Amino acid sequence: MSLTRGQRLRRLRTQRGVEIKEAAPAMGITSAYLSLLERDLKGKNLKHVRSTFESAAAYYGVLVEYLLVETPQEYMAALTARHGSQGPATLGRRLRFVLDELVLRWGDEFRPDAIVETLGITPNAMAEYLADRTLPADTAIQQLSAATGAPVDWLIQRADPPAEPLPALSEPQADLMSDVQSVVQNAIASGLTASELNLLIQGWVLAKQMKKPSG
Repeated sequence: MSLTRGQRLRRLRTQRGVEIKEAAPAMGITSAYLSLLERDLKGKNLKHVRSTFESAAAYYGVLVEYLLVETPQEYMAALTARHGSQGPATLGRRLRFVLDELVLRWGDEFRPDAIVETLGITPNAMAEYLADRTLPADTAIQQLSAATGAPVDWLIQRADPPAEPLPALSEPQADLMSDVQSVVQNAIASGLTASELNLLIQGWVLAKQMKKPSG
């Protein structure tokens, strides 16, 4: 079951090991008000408490989304979006990062031995994934994504296909390319605009073609 916002706020405080009377002033609120927030007796209107949650997130060193979203999956989607393409190098390490973070922020239901029941896989299969000994099938990766909120494209970074090598230029083509580069450099130095430069190159190439000896 997903933690309420108040439960998450209290979880952050207890994990940091501070009392309400110490945490509240750091957020710019009273101890009584923080107590109400932690018990979900206040804070239902996010417009009214967003600035307080922002202060709380800054104080505890977490993303403000942790206190604003509804579900663990939304939180993890926000967290991985902040990471962008950065993160651990392998799927197993990324999956371990995701599960460790969810256990820390949301609870033991995201322990590897607990989440396997949600995924319908064996503990041994999960251990293989985490150790990078087995790459999950696409359907399994989609299940992991749905259960944790981490996007598929973040969990598994697919390498881009190698670029096709450029074809080798013949000697006449290489000479022509060298001449074009010289024309472009001189034109840029003279201050021509892009459109003027384009017209100059077209005229120059046409002139070169007209000078070719006929067969």
